[in-house]
Amino acid sequence: GSLLLICTDGGFFYSTDVGESWTEAIEGEKFNSMIISMQPGAFAVYIVGENAWYTYDLENFDQLNLAGLQGEITSIALNSTHAFLGTSLSGKDGQKSGGIFRKPLDQLITSVESYAANAALDDAEPVYPNPCRTSVHLPYTLHSPCSVKIEVTDNAGRVVVSREEGLKQAGRNLSTLSVDYLQQGIYFCSIYVNGMKTHTKKLVKVN
Repeated sequence: GSLLLICTDGGFFYSTDVGESWTEAIEGEKFNSMIISMQPGAFAVYIVGENAWYTYDLENFDQLNLAGLQGEITSIALNSTHAFLGTSLSGKDGQKSGGIFRKPLDQLITSVESYAANAALDDAEPVYPNPCRTSVHLPYTLHSPCSVKIEVTDNAGRVVVSREEGLKQAGRNLSTLSVDYLQQGIYFCSIYVNGMKTHTKKLVKVN
């Protein structure tokens, strides 16, 4: 795809146009490593260094709960239930020591509600038709009954469509939005589960 991510000594950056332009998502922090989690229903990017952050949408970033860990995080690995964190700690004599810590994801993530919302929603299918002219369909699968809201933002982040879908049953669901009044351009469709933003899909509107 066209998405690029990079962590540096001065911040975390991403590009959505194959590196032609870059957005500084977190500034002024040293980062050493990152990992993308593609577990079913819980896509996330974890960035670690002096501090540790995670995001589900590259818009909202939350810090990880590092209680009990000392030193700078140098590396991270994940499985479906745990994170494994490598750390480095400088002693008074200038010598460095380190260790590997294992923490359950539901303890590491400070926003348990956000994690649970992503876990409740299976990976949403692509929106269609895309490009679209008059309407767009958003298919998604829920693991359990949840309250769902659909939100569409333009390329500047302004909300142009917001619709409460109410309580949706477990299984495959389909929401349809009328977009004939929107101007031609690029938009982003987001699905909120129990009040928390989960998956976001790119949408191209044509006349």
